Amino acid sequence: GDLARAEALLDTMAEVGLEPNAVCFNAIISACSHAGDISGATSWCSRMRSRGILPTVTTFSTMVDACAKCGDIEGAETWMESMEASGLK
Repeated sequence: GDLARAEALLDTMAEVGLEPNAVCFNAIISACSHAGDISGATSWCSRMRSRGILPTVTTFSTMVDACAKCGDIEGAETWMESMEASGLK
C-alpha cells in the first residue's frame, strides 16, 4: 500500500468536512504497523484521541502488534495495560 497517500486522504477528509472515525484511524495505524513505523502509528493514535475518538480494541491490538514487530516488548506491554485500564478486553 501507499502509506503517505492514505495519510493524506485522511487529512483531506477532515479538510472537506468529513470527520474520520475510529475505523479510518485504525486503518492508518495498521498501515503504519505493517510498514514498521511505530512512531507514525503512535502519532496517529494521538491524533485520534485529540479529536475525541476513543481507541478501540482494534486500535490497542494494532499498537501492541506494531510494538512487537519492532521488538519493543515493553511498549507492547504498556499498550496492553492501557487497554485494560480503559475497560476494554
